[in-house]
Amino acid sequence: MSDHSLILVLQDTTSLDYTHHPKTQGLGPLETKGRHGLLVHTSLACSEDGVPLGLLDQQVWRRDPQTVGQRHQRKERPTEAKESAKWLCVGRVVLLHP
Repeated sequence: MSDHSLILVLQDTTSLDYTHHPKTQGLGPLETKGRHGLLVHTSLACSEDGVPLGLLDQQVWRRDPQTVGQRHQRKERPTEAKESAKWLCVGRVVLLHP
């Protein structure tokens, strides 16, 4: 990556839906009621031209079933206690300029 003057960090969260695998354990609720699975947040480094340079970070988690229905309390929770904090974790990456 040191050959590039600018590196783009592309991020996205993906739901892995295992609802149709009822024997799978350790899953949490997804966005749709009755759906269960895992969430994966990926940060990918790319050149200005969109060429992938490498995976910077990937976090996998399950939602706690006990917290379903608490969305209305989101403004009261600190940022680090929210799922949206995953979008900030790429800040751990230090990009060095030549």
